[in-house]
Formats: sequence, structure tokens, C-alpha cells
Amino acid sequence: MQQNNDKINVNELELNKIIKMRDYKKLTKKLKIQTYDEYFYGLKTFLDFETELSNFLVHISQINNVFYAYCTKRDSKNVTQNEIEEYKKQLEKSLLELYEDENAKISFKIGFVYLYSMNFALRTEDDDYEKLKYQDLNVSKFKYQNENWEQYRRRNETQNCSIQKYIIERMRNSLMHGHIEILLNKKGEIEFVFRDKYNKRNEVISIILEDLEEFLSQQCLYSGIPKKTLIFRVQQR
Repeated sequence: MQQNNDKINVNELELNKIIKMRDYKKLTKKLKIQTYDEYFYGLKTFLDFETELSNFLVHISQINNVFYAYCTKRDSKNVTQNEIEEYKKQLEKSLLELYEDENAKISFKIGFVYLYSMNFALRTEDDDYEKLKYQDLNVSKFKYQNENWEQYRRRNETQNCSIQKYIIERMRNSLMHGHIEILLNKKGEIEFVFRDKYNKRNEVISIILEDLEEFLSQQCLYSGIPKKTLIFRVQQR
């Protein structure tokens, strides 16, 4: 380290200036974080959110690949039962790699809500489903900048404009462009921040994680979506 001092820049930041530890302790108490590893792994989520979210998505993808690979092999008519059992052992090894996430209680809680949010954002754009009825949505738990909302409303006077539509557009744009942040408030609550940033536009809406979960559970979000999806399977003769 000393030998390469002229080549390395080390910036030290006071932890309490990045995240208030008294607020974090409130969160860990609420989530019943008990172990040393869970505590510090959760802290890392707030210090490096992008990396932890990326890690979450990679591991979810790995799980999906394992399930897909196993089901494909299991349903094949050209594979013996012994081969399937051997293949299961290989897949089990892949799953064991995910044990490092055992202490990622906070980052996984945030990660799954992020996935649900992305699923919702994609639902608003899918032309195969019935159009979303914005008037049925409850967006009362979202915080937004009233000035930006008023400007949006004036720009869209001739359209069927509503606060629901404004909130959903900001949320969708934020998710699609990767402008999402998390904050920890004084009550020890995780707050999702959606930033719609494009050209000269920089508009922010936010919502507490539990309130976002409640928003995403509204039945009207999923009406008009088929319960089954057609799957085409091709087999060699």
C-alpha cells in the first residue's frame, strides 16, 4: 500500500454521514435482524445499492436457469432416470453457491419489491392485455412534487389526465432508465425513490417500501391479464 501510495487514491467517508446509524438500528429491529452477518450485510445494501441489486438479479437468474434446465431434462424422452438423478446433483451444486445470500435479508426484501415494480411497469406497456384503468388505482401513498404535477396537468389539458397517470409515467420512466434509489428515513423505513430523468426533465416521486408493496398488490393492476400463457413445444420425430 505504502509502496504504491502515488498510484492509489483512497477516500474515507464517515459512515454516519452516508446513513444515520440510529435510523438503521430502527430498521434492523423492525425486520428482526439478529446476527452479526445479517446486520452488516444489510448495511452494505445502503452503502452500495447498485451492486447489491445487481447481485440479487444475477442470483435470481441463476435459480431460474437451474429450474429451467432441470425441467427441460426431466421432460425429455431421451434421458434415463439415472441421468436425471445425476443431473440433479449438478444442479444442487449450482444452488449451493447461493448460500452466500443467506444473510442478505434486507437486500432481498428490496430486490423482490423491485422485481414486482418492473413487472408492473412492463404490464403498462403490453398491448396484449386490457388497458390499465388509471382511475381505479390508489396512488395516495406516493410523494411527488406538486409543481411538476401541475405543469404536467397543464401540458395535457386536452387528454384524460389524472394524478394516477402522472405517477405511473414517472415510475415507469425511472425503472426503464435505471434511475432508482433507496433512502432510509428517520423512522427506520426504506423509501423507494423513482427519478424520471431525461433531457431537462428531472422529476422525483417516492414511496415507503411497505406502501409500495400494498400499491403493487391492488387487484385492478392485474385485471385483463390471462391466467394461462400458451407454450409451444417442438419435439423431434
